[in-house]
Amino acid sequence: MSLRVFRANEVVLSKWSGGTSQQYYVYPENTTYAERNFAFRISVATAELDTAMSYSYLPGITRHLVMLEGVSRVTHVGQYEVVMHPYEEIDVFDGSWSSSAIGKVTDLNLMLTKGSNGKMTVIENSGEVWAENMCERPTGLQHTALFCGAERAVVVIGGVITELFKGDLLLWEAPDLKLPMQVQLYGGKMVKIDVGTHLAKD
Repeated sequence: MSLRVFRANEVVLSKWSGGTSQQYYVYPENTTYAERNFAFRISVATAELDTAMSYSYLPGITRHLVMLEGVSRVTHVGQYEVVMHPYEEIDVFDGSWSSSAIGKVTDLNLMLTKGSNGKMTVIENSGEVWAENMCERPTGLQHTALFCGAERAVVVIGGVITELFKGDLLLWEAPDLKLPMQVQLYGGKMVKIDVGTHLAKD
């Protein structure tokens, strides 16, 4: 069983024009956001200005977005607008759209390129959580991740106990879909991310 933990204080923090960003994971691991050659990417961004900020133009990429802190008004020109609150709305949109947002927020991002499928789910209560199969091809590879928005959480998978703190990410590669994750939350929520990609691991 392949479990990895990415601690919030160990993830590299980078600056952008409106705030900061942290890339937690990109797959395959030899790809980069700059080259847009990844299958999927998980990151956290913070907007520090309370003015309209345009989203990057990302054709060929589907984006999943959930607020972790703060309220944001997201506008997709010619499509729709949505007011997003922490751990409530999950916005799924085309990266080629003309999109912008207003609000001082921290958000969790999932980016998927063609051939990858993914889903975000908010976990509000302690109990059993299951990985959801997102692989459409037998040669694909599944990943399931838990992002800790709680002050503390304990996850038990197959007898392996992992303690997470706010901002940590637990990544489970090729999860056993018949094996539950026992989650105990202390003072907050989590976000589960399931991704299936046709790019099998070398």
